[in-house]
Amino acid sequence: MKKIRILILFVMVITACAACGRKKGADVDHKKAIKKVFESKQEIVIDCFGDSITWGQFVTDELNQQIADGTVRPSLDDGGQLFEDYGIYISSVYQSDPTYPESLEKNLNDLLRNHGSKSMVKTANDGISGDWLTKDSYTRILCDPDIVLILYCGNNYYFDQPCEGTLEANIDALRNQGRIVYLLTYPLYPDQLYTGDFADANAYIRKTAEKKQVRLIDTYEKFEEAVKKQYDRRDLFSNDKIHLSETGYDLLGYYAAEAIFADLT
Repeated sequence: MKKIRILILFVMVITACAACGRKKGADVDHKKAIKKVFESKQEIVIDCFGDSITWGQFVTDELNQQIADGTVRPSLDDGGQLFEDYGIYISSVYQSDPTYPESLEKNLNDLLRNHGSKSMVKTANDGISGDWLTKDSYTRILCDPDIVLILYCGNNYYFDQPCEGTLEANIDALRNQGRIVYLLTYPLYPDQLYTGDFADANAYIRKTAEKKQVRLIDTYEKFEEAVKKQYDRRDLFSNDKIHLSETGYDLLGYYAAEAIFADLT
């Protein structure tokens, strides 16, 4: 019996060491790849791929009041999002300024400039409000990105749509195209009716990041740390407690920029 226990322990240690070795190797490969991109190109394109959090949807009492009294007038021709199948139009009035892709671009360029880099980044906002992830969602990316940040699949759980395998399929396809992929988790406002759905999405995102050896930017953990140290949670989220505030989106972009820059230094 003692010999069996020793053998089991030995196998567990070997397995853990092998997994650690794979992760370390993946980290090295990832850093080599991203450094190569920044060393070989002056303009790097980053596609921010996701749902309404990426698009930047938000609402406040002040905005609702401005719309009610006519100070702000949403229209069908202001750069919002039209969902013809549902007869819904989400005005750009409800889009944060900045969005997280805009904040990412500004903050990462500031970091690069201060570091003396000649490379600069340009972000594409590829977020669609209410969208859920399918195995071929990557096909709607119209730009030619060097890097793709994926913050996606929360609506799969929220709307009870199939999810397993979707992230993996998109990651494989994007990697086959030569893209560098990052996964992001969702910041969450606790104890809401839908919080469990997006917590389940985060669990799937983390599991997939580990399985596919993709760099994970755990913005959920970053936001929790920010609430403990500096921010009131209510200041980071929109009134619906699903989407972020303008401060929250700005912070999300900063965390993404910080993580990418860390891989370059």
